[in-house]
Amino acid sequence: MPELPDVRAFMGYLQSTALHKKIVHTSVDEAVLRKGTSLQAVARAATGHSMEEAQAHGKHLFVKTGRKWLVFHFGMTGHFDYYECQPEDEDHTHADFELENGYHLAYVAPRRLGFVDVTDDVAGYIEKEGLGEDALRISRDRFVELMQNRRGMLKSALTNQAVVAGVGNVYADEILFQAGLHPKSAVKALGTDALRKLHTTMQHVLREAADRQADPSSFPDSWLTPRREDGAACPSCSGTIRRITVNGRGTYVCPSCQSEFS
Repeated sequence: MPELPDVRAFMGYLQSTALHKKIVHTSVDEAVLRKGTSLQAVARAATGHSMEEAQAHGKHLFVKTGRKWLVFHFGMTGHFDYYECQPEDEDHTHADFELENGYHLAYVAPRRLGFVDVTDDVAGYIEKEGLGEDALRISRDRFVELMQNRRGMLKSALTNQAVVAGVGNVYADEILFQAGLHPKSAVKALGTDALRKLHTTMQHVLREAADRQADPSSFPDSWLTPRREDGAACPSCSGTIRRITVNGRGTYVCPSCQSEFS
């Protein structure tokens, strides 16, 4: 599933292709419209306006068009495609914005688990959705405060979008690996220093991944993500990566490197 680094990469792609170009026609598949939002509402917000500004918040991308904001969530497999003649994946293009220069910006979602929406208030939308602060903007003290009040396992808290927005399954594993913390650790067992370190590691991983366009093939050799396979050699020690389950989600961990607190 696209996480914060992926959404930052999508934002950069949009900014380098479609920004400041007037939309002359809008087409959206009803299957990806957020419940309560109509095609007409999206078309009114988009057609005749330019995409003037983009803001990312966690796994959501907000694009300003006139007085409205288009909202994109990318689900499991969503992304943008900027094209002139034919979209890269026409069968899975579920929203298309034709631009005045003859090009199109397509919202492509093979599994249709994301959505397109519209709002006139970004802050209000974030609040209504119950999203926590963006993982790259949350302060260390606020992060520690929120995590200290959580129960349950560490990975579950880190991926709870109401606590902090943007961290999903893949980057939670990377963050915890680099922090030397086991995903099944009890949050309440971690002290302030460990949570401060976790915040620093989280922001380092997310920023580095975003800078590398969320492309695992470009990640440092010391990272876990390119080795997310049961039985793979740990990039940090002589141990072996193991696949476990945390709250029903496949999770990759080095038992030798990552300490479990209970």
